[in-house]
Amino acid sequence: MGITWVIMICAAILVFQSFVMGGFALKRVSYTREFNRSSAYVGDTIEIVEVIANRKPLPVIWLRMESTIDASLQFHGVTGIDIDQGERSQHHKSFFTLFPYRRIRRRHQVRCMKRGIYRLESVVMTAGDLLGIRTQSRKINLQAELIVYPAIIPMQEVPLPSHNWQGDISVRRWIVDDPFIISGVRDYRYGDGMNQISWKATARTGQIQVYQRDFTADHRLVVLLNVEVTEAMWDIVTDEALIEKGIAYAATIITNAISLGMTAGFGHNAHSLERTAATIRIPSHGGNEHLMTILGAMSRLQMKRKIAFHSMLEEELADSSEKNDYIIISTHMTPVMADYMDRLAAKGHSVQLLSLEKDDLVRKEAVL
Repeated sequence: MGITWVIMICAAILVFQSFVMGGFALKRVSYTREFNRSSAYVGDTIEIVEVIANRKPLPVIWLRMESTIDASLQFHGVTGIDIDQGERSQHHKSFFTLFPYRRIRRRHQVRCMKRGIYRLESVVMTAGDLLGIRTQSRKINLQAELIVYPAIIPMQEVPLPSHNWQGDISVRRWIVDDPFIISGVRDYRYGDGMNQISWKATARTGQIQVYQRDFTADHRLVVLLNVEVTEAMWDIVTDEALIEKGIAYAATIITNAISLGMTAGFGHNAHSLERTAATIRIPSHGGNEHLMTILGAMSRLQMKRKIAFHSMLEEELADSSEKNDYIIISTHMTPVMADYMDRLAAKGHSVQLLSLEKDDLVRKEAVL
């Protein structure tokens, strides 16, 4: 009789703890996860901040969190998380015990290994009673987004052509050396270099002033990126590393040009993340806001060709009413491309080829 009562009491306790601890496990439990900043560059280290809170008088005996994150966000020094690393994604699993009215905040150091748009979309919480007899699961939708811009490399590492399409002196001199006449001063803008500051004007006005240079109206830089690795490529990019290097070159050239006060534009023949109908072509303008627009477009570039590059050059030929300084970044040259480049040059544009190569991507100067 005594054993029977012991068994009945134990069974009652199990049922009660299952009903209370399992049935109310996720009640008034909240979770958030976000990036500590909205944008970064390739190679930067950011933080993912997660906060989980139990706002009830009952403890959560055990809580399992599961989520999937892009593999290009590389976690460092992680403790308390089981990471199943895949080629394109990583599955995270972690366990908690939450006391009543307890909140836990965790910060994870994450390195951005590749440009792109990264989203923390959802996490699945599972909790239950002590023995796992009764469990609950809840999917929490997240809205965190991070833009990772292409890497900006030293300008000296960009193999700028020394001659343009016709063999004349190229824009290398005015992109790198900045030798132009000073026409006055203007207010400092984000991105202006220290060597541009006019200390006399700054002392006189009490606000940071930088030199205004005349070339801003004379040179309209346009960088066009061809994602076709070979002439026969028509869909998926077959050498992503080579095109990523081309994107880094484009980002560096445009960043440097705009920091010098010039205007710059950008275009490519790949698909974009938004899958817009039109080809991506950003007109030439100046300023930091315009630079961020261009870098954002580079972040959204997908490794899939949208149109043939010679078709993009044809659009440039039809639309180019103002004189531009074109830098065309491509792994190869075709007779059709050469013909359109000649026709652009005949209309008064400066046209140059920055050739991407696998052998450390050493430049070959374009020869007609």
